[in-house]
Amino acid sequence: MIRSLKFPRVLLPITVMLSEFLAALPAFIILLLIALVSKETPSAKWLLFPVALFIVLVTGMGIAMLCARLVHVARDANNLIPLVVRLLRYISGVFFSIQDKLGAHDNVPVWLSVSLEYQPVAVLLELVRETIRQESPLDQTTWLVAVGWAVFFLVSGFVVFWRGEGTYGRG
Repeated sequence: MIRSLKFPRVLLPITVMLSEFLAALPAFIILLLIALVSKETPSAKWLLFPVALFIVLVTGMGIAMLCARLVHVARDANNLIPLVVRLLRYISGVFFSIQDKLGAHDNVPVWLSVSLEYQPVAVLLELVRETIRQESPLDQTTWLVAVGWAVFFLVSGFVVFWRGEGTYGRG
């Protein structure tokens, strides 16, 4: 049925991303509740939480379009994506602070420190942390880099996906 209908195929990854984001909304509410229980005081910074989530959503849409095109070209990439996501979790500071780990070693090359600190997943995690945690002050650099990643992934994802538009839906 999808093959016979004429519609912009870019709606498929966007719809998947939006539905996953909406499914995650209860988790975001629980995150705020956990912050309250752990003695975080609500402040004006909390008003930026939805903005940070929007930046995460836009970045995710761009990555979804890139991944959709990749999976269309190489079906086996679908099996690789969960592995890449898991690896990104391990190096992005989900379980630890990148600054603390790298600061503990004097011989870490600057390029490695910068690339780990400013890779997209780490930046988005820090962006959300800055809006909720009192000990994480708002950093203009984090926000500018996050917006840069969001624009980069959205534009490049759209262009890459759009270039394959004519081949989608063919068996």
